[in-house]
Amino acid sequence: MIIEQISKSTVKVILSCNDMCDYQMDFNRLESNSFETRNMIVSLLTKIQQKVDIDFSSDNLFIEAFSANNGGCLMYISVIEDNECRKTGKSDFITITTEFDNFNTMIFLCRQLLNNEIGIFRSQLYFRDDIFRLIIKADIKFEKKIYNFLLEYGEIIGTGDYPYSITKEYYQLVEKDEAIEKLAVLNII
Repeated sequence: MIIEQISKSTVKVILSCNDMCDYQMDFNRLESNSFETRNMIVSLLTKIQQKVDIDFSSDNLFIEAFSANNGGCLMYISVIEDNECRKTGKSDFITITTEFDNFNTMIFLCRQLLNNEIGIFRSQLYFRDDIFRLIIKADIKFEKKIYNFLLEYGEIIGTGDYPYSITKEYYQLVEKDEAIEKLAVLNII
């Protein structure tokens, strides 16, 4: 078993075929409502807690599992930020991951975000297989306004560390800072 912390709230777990056998489980039998799967997850979380600095005691966990060729399994386990945390002001920022299959549309979005003086602190651009992902870290008080623009121009993948971590792992970084500012000044083809 390989355990790797990939962000402050997400861990990647690689289980070999032998690891799956130890849990008397195979990928095809993984079901969120089964007793066996829940026991396996609880046992995994206990082992993970010993190796990483993430508190998995929250009821808000997001678990994504992928089959491996060797009969094993790749899992991403994330603690999802509680909405109450945002309402109480514990976090002043929101990280939004959005996706585009059209470069020009993404440029239009960047121009709109800049023209509307939205409090963007950082923006990054990633690319893979003709798909662009724009990561936006902004003042949380602009969340609704940003969503309105994103819904018009792109596809929202998610908020928080999990979608950002997946993007960092599987996409190629094109621009690590001020992507919105740099894209907004490009001429559209």
